[in-house]
Amino acid sequence: MVSKSKSRRSNVFRSVFIFVSRYWRRQPIRIAAISVLIILATLADVLTPYFAGQIVDAVAQGMGDDASLQSALTSFGILLGLGLAALVLRFFFSAALSPSRW
Repeated sequence: MVSKSKSRRSNVFRSVFIFVSRYWRRQPIRIAAISVLIILATLADVLTPYFAGQIVDAVAQGMGDDASLQSALTSFGILLGLGLAALVLRFFFSAALSPSRW
């Protein structure tokens, strides 16, 4: 009985996988767009701790120095840009998944 149930679940999974692969195979541009958006959003997420560390380093050097203040503000601006970019990229990623928007 267990093997019969397991076999049936396996066939359902296979059927769903075949359906989904046929559906996405007909939309290569959408797949490419989604892949690029995911990679860019992930890159923004990976770079965020680096620039947060740059802010910490600039503050640790002391704020009396103009160079460290400029470094902290530049890193903060880049950090804000990365956060906004990740948000926008995720929005377009979710929009690309919705067939009604294309």
